[in-house]
Amino acid sequence: MDPSALLFFENFRSEPSGTWIDQHLLAVFPGAASTAAWPVEPSGCPLMDVGSYLLRVLHVLATLAESLANGEVISTYFDERMQELEAEHDFQTANILDDKHASLR
Repeated sequence: MDPSALLFFENFRSEPSGTWIDQHLLAVFPGAASTAAWPVEPSGCPLMDVGSYLLRVLHVLATLAESLANGEVISTYFDERMQELEAEHDFQTANILDDKHASLR
């Protein structure tokens, strides 16, 4: 990984050893960054250059966010939580919320 990218992540690390998010982002970042590494030559217009740069940065951040949201950790947590809710309430809470939502319409 590019040393400047590694430094970027180290500055945002929440704990010295890193959390699962830090580890995930470090693993996914090279692929995300490579998708936004299209050749960029200065356009001669500073505003266009800044816009292109920010567009690439946002593309990388969107790719990282998508990999977190669709990752195994979130999926596993969601499945476990749904099983807990099912066991605790047999979906009565969901039915109550559905009824309240329907009455608001």
